[in-house]
Amino acid sequence: MSGCNCPKATTQTTVTDTTCEFNINQIHRIWEVRKDEVVWNISTPASNVPATITALAPEASTGWTTLKTAPDSTKVIYLPLFGGEPTITPGEEITFGGGDNSTLNGKIQHIGFSPSEFLARYDGLTSAQESELDEIRCEGSDIEVYFVTYDNKIIGKLDAATSNLFTGIPVESALVLLGRSVQGFSAKDSNQFKFQLAKNWSETMHKITPTFNALAF
Repeated sequence: MSGCNCPKATTQTTVTDTTCEFNINQIHRIWEVRKDEVVWNISTPASNVPATITALAPEASTGWTTLKTAPDSTKVIYLPLFGGEPTITPGEEITFGGGDNSTLNGKIQHIGFSPSEFLARYDGLTSAQESELDEIRCEGSDIEVYFVTYDNKIIGKLDAATSNLFTGIPVESALVLLGRSVQGFSAKDSNQFKFQLAKNWSETMHKITPTFNALAF
């Protein structure tokens, strides 16, 4: 089956007991960067990538300020606050068979999962912002994103091998800004913003608490 090892391990995986729940609740904005260009080494900051953030921690603003104005591919783009409706909807299971003659006894076979979909709304964007956000689409899926939450937390990815390297979360599709919706005086002009994530994106997510206001950075 998709995502499973063959042959199976000798013993099954132990499931960790719940001590504290992990809830994202609401994502207020996104930071994006090209894949593999920014790597925070939590235990050895001297090994951070790029060299311009050497010895800096992702909790402090210094490194992010440097990346904000980087003149090369390490530049991090700080997208505006969303207007509302930020959601991540998990993709459906992909299966084969069931209820017909395509499999023995009609048994359903698991094939994989469709990507999850991130969707949010921007309100009242200027024409310049629309153009700039639309340009990000041209980066395709060669992008990682950081989520900045309502309570000023930054969520990224922690590598599964060492639990040491903090990066953005890889996306599965381009970041797309849809066209402007105009609905009269009763609502602000709005644009939908969307992209896809792998089904297992949250299995390696990691939350840090910055010492600065990431919501207004």
